[in-house]
Order: sequence, then C-alpha cells, then structure tokens
Amino acid sequence: MLPYSLNIGSKPQLFMKSIHNVLIIKTEWQEGEMKKMQRMTYLDCAKGVAIILVVLGHIDMGNNPLNNWIYSFHMPLFFVLSGMLMAYKNNCLSTGLWVNVKKRSVQLLYPYFTFSLITLIWLVVDQLKHGHADANFIIQVIIDTLSLDGYGAIWFLPALLMAEIFFLMIFRGHKRSILLVGCLVLLTSVSGMYLQVAIPLERDLLTTYLERFYNMFNRSLIGTVFIWFGYSLFGKLEKAATGANKPRLIILGIVMFVANFFLAQSNPSVDLHYSVLNNPVLYYVCALLGTVSTLLFFKFIIPNNRVLEYFGRNSMIIMGTQSIVPLTEISKNILGMTGMSFERYSYDVMICILSMIMNVVMIELINRFFPYILRRVPFREFTVNAG
Repeated sequence: MLPYSLNIGSKPQLFMKSIHNVLIIKTEWQEGEMKKMQRMTYLDCAKGVAIILVVLGHIDMGNNPLNNWIYSFHMPLFFVLSGMLMAYKNNCLSTGLWVNVKKRSVQLLYPYFTFSLITLIWLVVDQLKHGHADANFIIQVIIDTLSLDGYGAIWFLPALLMAEIFFLMIFRGHKRSILLVGCLVLLTSVSGMYLQVAIPLERDLLTTYLERFYNMFNRSLIGTVFIWFGYSLFGKLEKAATGANKPRLIILGIVMFVANFFLAQSNPSVDLHYSVLNNPVLYYVCALLGTVSTLLFFKFIIPNNRVLEYFGRNSMIIMGTQSIVPLTEISKNILGMTGMSFERYSYDVMICILSMIMNVVMIELINRFFPYILRRVPFREFTVNAG
C-alpha cells in the first residue's frame, strides 16, 4: 500500500494540486523502494560468493593456501550476512523473542528436516544398490539429524537458528554489547581449544555425545559473535557509503583482502563446523578481514551481478543438496572424459564451475516442481494444484 491518499477538493485547482502531490509522493516512494532493493543486491552477491566457496572448499579438503583462505572466512560470512539482514529489517530486537524464534524455526528447520530426510533416503538406496547396508551408519545419520547436529553442509541451518536465538537473548536491551562480545570471544576460544583436543579422543558413548552437543553450542556462540558484528556493521557501512569515502573504502577492502589471505596461511586447517579455531585471535581477525573485504567489494565495485545474486538467493538449495547429489564426483568424471590436463588449482576451479552449472538444474527442479521442500508452497496446496 502506498503511503498517500487522494484528497479531491471542490475546485478543479485543488483537484489538480492533489493529483500533483500524489504523483510526487508516489515517485519518492518508488525511488525509496528501489534504493532498498539495490541495497539488498550486494548482500545477495556476497552470499552467492560464500556458497560458491563452500562448493570449492569441498572439492579438495587438503591443507593448501586456497583452502586455508576459504575456510578462514566463508562460514563466518554467512553469519555476518544474517546479522546485516536482521539490521536491514530493523525489527528483530523490538518484536517479541518468541515471535522471532517461531518464524525463524519454520524458515530454517523445515528445509533442514526435508533435506535431511531426502539425504537419508538417498544414503539407504545407495547402500542397497551397492549390495551392502551399514545399519550403524544410518542410525548415526538419524541421530545427527534429530539432535540438530546435521549430516553434511546442512549442519549450518540449525547452527544459524541457535546463533540468532542467542543473539536475540543476549543483546536485547544491552548497551554494553562490546563487553558481552568480548566475553563470548573468550569463552568460544577456550572451548574451541578444548574441543580440538577432546573430539578426536576415543571416549565412551555418553562423553562423545556430550562433547558433540557442546560443540554445537560453541559453534553457535561463535556464529552469534559474527551476527552481532554484521548487525552493528550494516548501519555504519550504509552511512560510510558516500562518494567521498568510496575510493578509500575500496583501497581498504583490497588491503584487508591481501592481509586476510596471508594471515590465513599462518592459521591453517580451521573449521567452524567442529569449532576448530587453532589460533583464536588469528581466526577472528581473518574472519572479519575476509567478510569485510568481500562486503566492500560488492558494495562499491560490483553491487549487481545476476549470476551471484541467483546463487545467493538459492544458497539453501545448494547447501541442502551437497550431501544428496554427488555433483563434485560427477564433475570430476566429466572432466576426466575430456582427457584434458589441468594444474591443481585450475582443476579445482573447473570442477567448481561444472558443479555450479549442475546446481542450476537442481535449483530449477526444486523451485519449479518441488517448492514445498523449502516451504515456499505448502505441500497440501502443491498437491491440490498439481491434481
């Protein structure tokens, strides 16, 4: 609904003046809406880069400079973007906690469980197809799913939900947020060092699951720190986005990108999934350098890119299908059939490109024929319309 009303006077002059005022207000309102949409596109582009880095990072899990750089910030970037979107909507801290929790639980847990169920069916069928069924493995996947630990990349969805709930609970009404963030950084750093030592050890079943729950709690608290950072950054970035500041911020982004890449080599093999931070100070520094440099790049250099926007808006589908359809293996087989040889990083990039092309097929299939997987259309309504 447009924020204006038409007031027709008794004289033609008043009527024409009212029409003129309506057109002016309508134009201003439309321009404001367009600016809001433009402001969102760079966030979608950044999310598109983040999900591409997820795919690229899963191609070669070894310890190499590219992976060290990717893992230093790609998952924190998702949490930062979540915080920025919360600031953009500007109502999460003013509305009731339960209202936000209920809304986000539906948005995140519904696709989490649908993708997890499809993954479980896929794993069972795949094992039966190869003539063996590992019951213990299937039971473990079920336990991981029900405990919200997740199987594969889908672990991120409940982690994001828990991080957002922690953010709303901890920072609602608190003005000394810096002190709280400092406490969270210290707590998660100590917990990360403990878990890095404890998780690989052979323990009894109860201790193992307690440590896994502790890891879920800890990685969500780490995500809370990044959500707070994104929430705080959004307004400052918008205010700084003036013509005079643009060249300086572009230069700052380049410096931060270079610093992030080289510092990441001093803190290799980090993994937010398992709360592996190695050097906690370097981890947080690299994560913030990587996320801010990415945001500055898309805010000031390439604010619009249809391909990245497309992947960003459909990142949940890409994340959810990572464990279902082996696109990476299919891409490797396709590339192998060509008989072409590539250097290491060129090979990874080619695999990533092929995987993303096939991801487009998955995205279109789900959006067009199975939208209820993401709850974009209720299943009952979908089946009625299909019939």
